[in-house]
Amino acid sequence: MSSAGWKHSIVAEYNARIQQCAHCGGDGNKHTCFQTGRILADYLLAAAKFWTMILRIVLAVFGLIELLFPRQVIDYMMDITTTEEATFEFKPWVYKLARLEGFAFVLIAFWWSKNRTEGN
Repeated sequence: MSSAGWKHSIVAEYNARIQQCAHCGGDGNKHTCFQTGRILADYLLAAAKFWTMILRIVLAVFGLIELLFPRQVIDYMMDITTTEEATFEFKPWVYKLARLEGFAFVLIAFWWSKNRTEGN
């Protein structure tokens, strides 16, 4: 689901829950009962879960790319962060460390996902 579709469904659910509130008669325009805080907290929690999922995916993809292609990732990063006249030669351990970093990113993304599913 796209982020726009996701946001629309969450906002629609939020508005529907306000309209159905039994504590204040469901007057959505003057909704002031204590349930508003709970509905807003649910909305924020759903948004946090969505962005956490996106962050895990980005972390896993970047980690996998860095794990498989450490030299290209480091060369690309150096190209966009330095000027043309600057040239650098890296020692071989730098690329091994980048590969290890990529592996750590993949592990963290999957560990984060595993712990999230066990917690629910």
